[in-house]
Amino acid sequence: MTTLELAKTFINAVQAGDEATMRSCMHKDAGIWHDYDNVTQTVDENIALMHQMIKFAKDRQYTVRRLEELSDGYLQRHTLTVTGLSGKVYTAEAMCIITVKDGKISHIEEFINPATLAGLFSESSS
Repeated sequence: MTTLELAKTFINAVQAGDEATMRSCMHKDAGIWHDYDNVTQTVDENIALMHQMIKFAKDRQYTVRRLEELSDGYLQRHTLTVTGLSGKVYTAEAMCIITVKDGKISHIEEFINPATLAGLFSESSS
């Protein structure tokens, strides 16, 4: 699988909430760093966050705006659009620099403003 095929497989798995495919795209000890808190999550922590988002969303869409291969991985800019349980739509722009080693994701640096999604996690279906 080429680096850009890996990129597309991974974002499609994230979109679908497909944990098994996400894990197959990543080294088990990969780290996911966020600029907003300067914390590096484990794969398990990142997948738990995805499941939390799914729990509070009717729909999630990742629209890739830019995908560019780098010498050691790829760069991806995307728009995340989430429809909450109330029907309110939340949008966040993100930029990721992904390092690939031996055909799998070994590190993700994600630049995103989580404030645009903050209300999502306080929604309820009532």
